[in-house]
Amino acid sequence: MKPDRPWILLCLLVGSMAISADEAPRRAAAEIARSSLLTLSGVAEQPSLTLWARRGAEQAPLVITEFGAAIDGKSVAATRAADGGWTVPLGNLGAGDHHLDVIVGHDGIRELLAGKFAASTASARPAAGITGLGGNHKQLLWWILNIGIVLVAAIAISRRMS
Repeated sequence: MKPDRPWILLCLLVGSMAISADEAPRRAAAEIARSSLLTLSGVAEQPSLTLWARRGAEQAPLVITEFGAAIDGKSVAATRAADGGWTVPLGNLGAGDHHLDVIVGHDGIRELLAGKFAASTASARPAAGITGLGGNHKQLLWWILNIGIVLVAAIAISRRMS
């Protein structure tokens, strides 16, 4: 008895979406600054800016011992978030581009990362950098790629079984 092929396709598709959904918030973040060791990305949503610092090349976990931030030269308090990121209050920051300085202490060293992010008072949007098809539509492109891969795999598996 042959297995029901539409169910195989459906299971593969749902499994792919479940894995990707856990990573969705981090993919929406835009890169703000980069050093030889770290990449700083973030999302500006009123009333706060959420930042993530990750290793640039290695996949080893990053243990941050110090994290400080300044927006347009004014020091702001950074609070550790549950997902491993850091939250910085925007206060009554106006819309437009703003300068961000972040001090990250890790592995016995301190790094100063500097970049710009865009704040919006109307709605949430990616914090910095890429616009156009590669920026706001990154999530859509990721889903299309995931679905395409699953469909190709399902077709290959179904041909092998017949």
